[in-house]
Amino acid sequence: MRFVGLRWTPGSREQTRAARTIAAALGDGWTTLIDWRGLLLLHLNESQVEILPHGMGVVFGDRYGDGPDPSPPSDVALDPTPGWIAARWGAYVAVLIDRGYDLVRVLRDPSGAVSCFLAEAAGVHLFFGDARDYVAICEAPAADLGFMRAFLRYPLYLERRTGLAGVEDLWPGEAAIFPRNGRRLDRYWTPHLFSRGTPTLDWAAGRVALRANAEEAVGAQARRHARIALRLSGGFDSSLVLALLRRTSEAEIVCVNEYWEGAPEGDERAQAKAVANVFGAPCHDLRIDPATVDYAGALSAPLSARPSLALLSFGNPGIARFYANLGCTVITSGQGGDHLFHRSRTPWIAADAIRDGVTGARAMQIALDTARLTGAPVWDVLATMALGAVHARPRARHRSEVLGVLTEGSEAAHDHVWEAEARSASPARGLRIRQLLDALSYHDETSLSAAAPTRPFLLAQPVIETCLSIAPYVITQGGTERALARAAFGDLLPDSVTRRTTKGETTRYFAAVLSNNWDWIREVLIDGRLVDSGVADGAAMRRALRRDWRQDGLAADVLYALIAGECWLRNLDRTISEAKVLRTSRATADVPADGGAHTHQSGDS
Repeated sequence: MRFVGLRWTPGSREQTRAARTIAAALGDGWTTLIDWRGLLLLHLNESQVEILPHGMGVVFGDRYGDGPDPSPPSDVALDPTPGWIAARWGAYVAVLIDRGYDLVRVLRDPSGAVSCFLAEAAGVHLFFGDARDYVAICEAPAADLGFMRAFLRYPLYLERRTGLAGVEDLWPGEAAIFPRNGRRLDRYWTPHLFSRGTPTLDWAAGRVALRANAEEAVGAQARRHARIALRLSGGFDSSLVLALLRRTSEAEIVCVNEYWEGAPEGDERAQAKAVANVFGAPCHDLRIDPATVDYAGALSAPLSARPSLALLSFGNPGIARFYANLGCTVITSGQGGDHLFHRSRTPWIAADAIRDGVTGARAMQIALDTARLTGAPVWDVLATMALGAVHARPRARHRSEVLGVLTEGSEAAHDHVWEAEARSASPARGLRIRQLLDALSYHDETSLSAAAPTRPFLLAQPVIETCLSIAPYVITQGGTERALARAAFGDLLPDSVTRRTTKGETTRYFAAVLSNNWDWIREVLIDGRLVDSGVADGAAMRRALRRDWRQDGLAADVLYALIAGECWLRNLDRTISEAKVLRTSRATADVPADGGAHTHQSGDS
């Protein structure tokens, strides 16, 4: 989403001039939405924008819900943000303005589907959605090497810092508040608000609420599109999305199953076609040949604010071309189902029951259900329940040694508020919060984004809040993963889907991709930007890459992170160079033929 906001002290001539100069550096194609008392808000014409009534703000992206919009100023300073989040949901960043009190609130929706970043330049506060625009207006953009080290240790690492020095992330459910001077950050929504303490929804109420809110979420999103592409595997989650699309919208649905016959364990064409036939939807087979994947394509990807494993998707542009030719206006999938419907098979589920004060026969039944779910002896589950009673918790996330190639140096601390809440939550609820944190990566830009917006319809605020309000041991009642979801939607799905608990395996496919790209991987990593910047040691990198890690799953994950980090640093260099060329060409074009200088005057804001 391409928007840039500048906020400075109203009446400050120096900051006003600085803000106008920064905005001018963006170049052509930008539209001014708001220019009012120390606030300048611009967007690139490709962005989706909703103008709120009474001059009360702007929404970038999609928002749903029936709540009234902010009213004009009154003699009482009211914060509309809690009501906004309670009554609305979607994929958006909202800029809410209190003109009576000179307050600007920038709110990122709780799903995190639309990015928003914060920075400061020449005393002017900046908020924006695309890293390329920050590079265009920043005099000396640079990489945050402490963040790079942390990313390589945890490829799904998220915190406030980003890969760009001086640029911070506005977290989902958080608002940046800009009064006349300064800035503060307020949290209005976190997963823990809905998952702490005794659950509010039991099996019966949870089943009804999940059905109602999933239908609302999928239907509301689908009704904005006439033609939808669905990545269909034939598993529970993607089949559920197809069923809900059919039930709640009139959109034309085009299903696509991606396969490679070289990995039969991941070939789900038969299952996908069977489900598509039930719902009368066409299903296209899309062959994804590892021989056609060239990770060098990641070096041409648009710059993001931080490195991401999604960069590797740019190695296969053929997939994006295929989806673009379908003529759909959105691409969705079953992503998020694993995280919401509790696919995790862990004995810590039963520990949550003890933390919730469950005792007696009910506690014993939960232990038996969890033993059936995990395949662990019931005595092991009871032991885990005892640990939960004394507030023990699962091990923290694995800290990768990155094949021993990292140099000594400071690393960014993992300080995301959701992670802190996960540490204080009961064991299984903490795991679920971490899974939602990991699911934020589904909103990263991929090669498919060039074909159409990618939106995991299940990862919507109403569904997230409902699932968080149900205890993990209720969601898995009876000892089956996704038990409550299967009960809630069983009448919509074929029995073969409702009973299915397996997923297609892709390990062999990605091993083949690594093998085909091995020479290029060695070439870019040995003496590459990670080494040149001092993040990785050149000699250690050469030693590590002498070994063949392609069949080692854990090492492969590290390689993906190294590739993504290396490509991101090179993309930053490329984007900086391109921005310099544009600035030079615009400066040359602005010099009059007589050699004089243009002048530009603007009034105080």
